[in-house]
Parts: sequence; structure tokens; C-alpha cells
Amino acid sequence: MRTFLMSIFLIDLCRVLRLLVFPLLVLLLVRRITTADARAREQMLNKLPSPPALPVIGHLHLIGSLPHISVRDLAAKHGRDGLLLLRLGNVPTLVVSSAAAAEAVLRTHDHVFTSRSRSTVKKISTTHLLSTKKVRAYRGARAQEVRLVMAQIREAALAGTTFDMSTMFYSFLNNIVCHVVSLKREVETRSSKSWSSRTRCSYVALTYIEDYFPSLVRLNMVKKVVCAKVHKVHKMWDDLLNKLIEEHESKPACRSIPRREYQLTRDHIKAQMVVRGIDTSSGVLDYAMVKLMQNPHLMTKLQNEVRMVVPPGKEMVTADDLDGMAYLKAVVKETLRLHGPAPFLLPHFSMAECVIEGYTIPSGIRTIINS
Repeated sequence: MRTFLMSIFLIDLCRVLRLLVFPLLVLLLVRRITTADARAREQMLNKLPSPPALPVIGHLHLIGSLPHISVRDLAAKHGRDGLLLLRLGNVPTLVVSSAAAAEAVLRTHDHVFTSRSRSTVKKISTTHLLSTKKVRAYRGARAQEVRLVMAQIREAALAGTTFDMSTMFYSFLNNIVCHVVSLKREVETRSSKSWSSRTRCSYVALTYIEDYFPSLVRLNMVKKVVCAKVHKVHKMWDDLLNKLIEEHESKPACRSIPRREYQLTRDHIKAQMVVRGIDTSSGVLDYAMVKLMQNPHLMTKLQNEVRMVVPPGKEMVTADDLDGMAYLKAVVKETLRLHGPAPFLLPHFSMAECVIEGYTIPSGIRTIINS
């Protein structure tokens, strides 16, 4: 009896082993291929110029409070042919610092580094939001916002109190962008207050943890402790924008537009049209005002030009007056030169293997251009 049971057990065991052999072989084959691909990818990355890195954090310790300045100095010291590889946490990042290398990324290999969604969003924004006709159509909304800002400044001046220009710039541009995107003005909402410029800057550093240590953030405990505040503020801002978009989509004029025509998602609208439109413009205004306050003689020169161009008794400067303000245009251009709103162009990702300046760039590499 024992022998019979043993034989049955061995037969069943053989059947189980036969069933497991094929999955095990497939698993080993996939693992071997994956390991070989990872090894080949690492060999390509090792050939790129790169400074010495630390375990786990890579080159994060070399990035200071002004990342574009730190990257510029690292590229000048360790880069070759306008290329530099930085390991920012778990994410290898290719830094492009020369005109020739930038042309290779943006023009020669544009099909490799540019996704269809980004090109679509740019085309839609240029055609439907930033055309000359559309900009003129929003003149009334801009004038209304300027009047409200002037009233706030006048009220603070009469009361003799301080005035936070950064918060005012952000609120001013938030209202204009919301009007352009959704034809609705949003003021004094809980989400817009929580997402002020100062709060935004304090949370930006925390988002880097999720960007550069994705495997670490997958742990729920780490995600709850480190990214809780970021996700809370993000949810508040996200809910506000979703509400604006839903109200705009409910209008009869929007229902007749085929959504699949542009392949535009809500994330594109929220991230690339609203948030970036506000952040970049408010940053330029901040820096321009700081530079003028640091140089009173330049402030006086600009004020004299405005008083000379604008007729006495006119309530405020209009778009028609800007044509005669050459010095104001020079101030804006110099501010953009010294403090560009995006010193790093939007990150690109290589979707296929390509060769730039003699170096083979594997697929899936984050690429930034230090402009």
C-alpha cells in the first residue's frame, strides 16, 4: 500500500514538474534577456561623460539651490561635446549644453525625443489661445484684472501696509489664465490660496523624491510620510481645475467638438496650459520687479518713459501704448535673458536608441537642455 501511494505521488510530482518546466524556462529566458538589455544599456551610459557619483543618490549632492547654474558648471568641468550624464537618484539624465547637441535632439532626432501629445498641445495653444485675434479678444479681461490690482495696491498704500507682490502676480495671472482657458475668473478660492507661490516652492523639493526615487515611493509608508502634503495640495488644485473644465465642457458650444480630433486630455490642459502658463509668467514678473527695485535709477527711467507715452489723466496703460515703450520692452527682454522662466527646457525622453555626437543614447533616457 505504501509503495502504491508513493508511486502515485511520484507520478503526480512528475506531472507538476512538467507543467512547471515551460513557465520556468520562459521566466529564465525573459530574465536573461532583461539582464542582457540592462547590461547593454549600462554599457552605453558608462561611455557618456559623467562626474563621480555616490551610491543611491548618484549626483544629487552636486545640484545646488540654482540647478541650472550647478548643471552648467558640471557640464563645463566634466562634459564633452555638449553632453553630460547625471544620475539623479535612480533616474539617468542626459544634459545637453551645446548648440550642436541641442540641434541633434530638437531637430535631427526630433521624432525620437518629441511625443505626439506635446506637439499637439503646442499646436492647439498657438492656434486657439495665443493667436493675434485671440489675444486681442482677451483685452477686456486683462484690463479688468489690472484695475483690480491697481485698487488693491491703492488700498494698501492708503493704509500704509506692506503688499506681497509675488502673491499678487500669481493671483493676477491665475485669473487671466483661467479666463482664457475656461472663460471663468477664479479668485480667492481655497485651492488657489493653498497653491500660492511660496507654498508651491516649498513643496517642489518634495516632488523630486517621487521623480528621482520612483521605486522608493512605491512603498506606502514612505509615500504617506514624505509626499502626504504634496498630494494633499495637488488634490485640492486638481479638483479646482477639474471643476473648471467640467463647467466649460457642459456648454453647448463644447459638446459639438469631437474630442478625439486633438487627442487632448485633461492632464494636458491642467499641466501644460494652466499651471505652466501661470508659473512661467509670474516668475518673470517677480524677477523684473526685483531687478527694478535693486536698481532705482532704472526704475526712474522706466517710470519717465511710461509718463511720457501715456497721456495725462489716462487711467492705465493699454496694449496700444506698448508700441511706444522701447525701454519697457528692453526690461522684459533682459529679465528673460537673466532669469528665464524655464532655464531647463521641458524634459524629453528618448523613445528609441539614437546616436548624438558619437555617443549612443539608449531608449527611455530623460534628456534636459540647459538653455
